[in-house]
Order: sequence, then structure tokens, then C-alpha cells
Amino acid sequence: MLPLEKYQLRRDAGGAAVGIELPSRPLRIRRIRLSPERERALQMVAALQALGL
Repeated sequence: MLPLEKYQLRRDAGGAAVGIELPSRPLRIRRIRLSPERERALQMVAALQALGL
């Protein structure tokens, strides 16, 4: 884990955010697991965004 100020937003040539850039190679990466409820909620949010809501 790194302090928030160590993370930098990475952008493409058009200026759109594409991810984060870390200052060094991390020693460990923890995977984040999604519960079925959270996965369903994220799908619903994506569907609403696709509708422009």
C-alpha cells in the first residue's frame, strides 16, 4: 500500500484518464474480489450510465 500522494493519474494523448501510475514496482498486489451483490450493483450503474442517467 502506498500513500495517496504516491499514486498518479495516467492519461492518454487525448487527456482521458486510463489508469494509475505507481512510482515504483509494488512488492505485493492484493486482488479485490467482488461479491455477487456488488457485481450486480455495478452492472446496474453501468446500465444507467448507458441510458444517460
